[in-house]
Amino acid sequence: MAPETLSRSSQSSTGIVYRSDVHEACVSNAYKLLKNRFNDILRKNDSLEKSQKLLQRRTDHASRDNRRLRRELNRQQNDCKLLTKEIKSISAEKSQLYAQLEEEKFQKQLGDVFLQQCLDEIGERQQEIREERSKRQVNDLMVDRCRDKIEKQKLELEEKENHLRTCKEAVVVAYSEISMVKAQNRYLEQRLIVGEDNISELNWQLERKNGETARLNIIVAKLEKERSEAMDGCYYLQGQIGKLKTTTVN
Repeated sequence: MAPETLSRSSQSSTGIVYRSDVHEACVSNAYKLLKNRFNDILRKNDSLEKSQKLLQRRTDHASRDNRRLRRELNRQQNDCKLLTKEIKSISAEKSQLYAQLEEEKFQKQLGDVFLQQCLDEIGERQQEIREERSKRQVNDLMVDRCRDKIEKQKLELEEKENHLRTCKEAVVVAYSEISMVKAQNRYLEQRLIVGEDNISELNWQLERKNGETARLNIIVAKLEKERSEAMDGCYYLQGQIGKLKTTTVN
């Protein structure tokens, strides 16, 4: 009777040890699965952080391009203002030259009238001049002087007209440059609008990535809690298994 009791006790102890080993294996497998899932989430979190940093760099780059375009636009606007001032100055000089030209024309007309009067007087006094050669020489000298003066006035008038043509050409060139600057300003403004749209899109993507990162951080915290609870359960089961082994040995 005693050997049968001892045999049953031995079989019962062996069954308990076997079940504890199976339970320990299950707990170990569950711990490995949780660890693999935790590592996978950490890798995804690292990938999201890298993507977030890349988006941040792209946002910074777009912001720098935007600031550079603003500086270029300000410079172009300043150049346009300077050209406008130069055009006003050239226009004022042109008006002054027109006034001088009108004055020169008036003086030329007066000279022509004076010359015509001199010629008329010479024609009327030809007979007297023939008789009085000295008077004729004086009159010829007066005519020569008038002609020299008129020729000089004509040369000055031609110089004024040439200068006026040069001013007109300068005005045409300045207007052409202003048109080019305005076209560049429109192009830079369009690029500035596109840059601001890109910055808005990148900021939206960055906010979305931040939301995903926050969600993953919550999942990681939850898994950390589950892992901690699983570890506590493992430690508890290991303690129970140790107690069972100690009881079995005894």
